[in-house]
Amino acid sequence: MDYIEKKKVAMMAKYGYFLNEAKGGIFSRKAREKLIGKVRSYGKNQTNINFWYDRRNDIKSAFVDLTLFFEVAGRKNVNQVFEDVDIELFLDALLRGDKEFPLDDSNPKKAMIAQKLVEAGLLFLSNNLPHKITLSHKRTIEEAIDLTEYLVSEFVGAEPYGEEGSYFGQWKKMEREE
Repeated sequence: MDYIEKKKVAMMAKYGYFLNEAKGGIFSRKAREKLIGKVRSYGKNQTNINFWYDRRNDIKSAFVDLTLFFEVAGRKNVNQVFEDVDIELFLDALLRGDKEFPLDDSNPKKAMIAQKLVEAGLLFLSNNLPHKITLSHKRTIEEAIDLTEYLVSEFVGAEPYGEEGSYFGQWKKMEREE
């Protein structure tokens, strides 16, 4: 069995249940079937290039929708979402890619996302448990954040706070240059 066939089998095993259970979401049933590999073509006039262009735009819009939801839904609604979602599965797919079929990934934007997740996570935890954080912990947190900034600067070949002011400023600069 070649790589493509192994990938299809793995995706069906992992996400096949979702085809019948999904309600809503950003993809139609047809799009999910194509992504999982259950069907080969998407539509009569849909080329593979158009299919992926449309999915990228779907995801970009979904990020805006998620941001809007998190900003206005309130703590109770946001917490209910995270009770039912395997966020670790999402983060693994985002940052590590496909575990069964790993590919070399030297995407600087992923490195910046990883750094931001570490920084935001450490700051979230320390801000929500201030009575548990000693001076030693604060130094450790600062050093961990500094380490992630250093590693990302090595990864992307840029100064941590260059002309654009931050990694995410540099990210925006990279997007403008693309």
